[in-house]
Amino acid sequence: MFIKLYFKEHQSECLFKVIKCSNSGCTKMLSKRDMKTHETLECSRRKVDCEYCQESVIMDQKQV
Repeated sequence: MFIKLYFKEHQSECLFKVIKCSNSGCTKMLSKRDMKTHETLECSRRKVDCEYCQESVIMDQKQV
């Protein structure tokens, strides 16, 4: 019984579990341990603030 509970808990917390990026429009699948970096620094669908007006925009729609 204990092993089943531990396994179930581990599955929800495992850093090697593959999950989908939560940024709208991105279909990238990565491990939980790599996802935070992808979502905040690498994803072309992440939200960033315009350096001029501070409005939030999607990275791949940002005009230079």
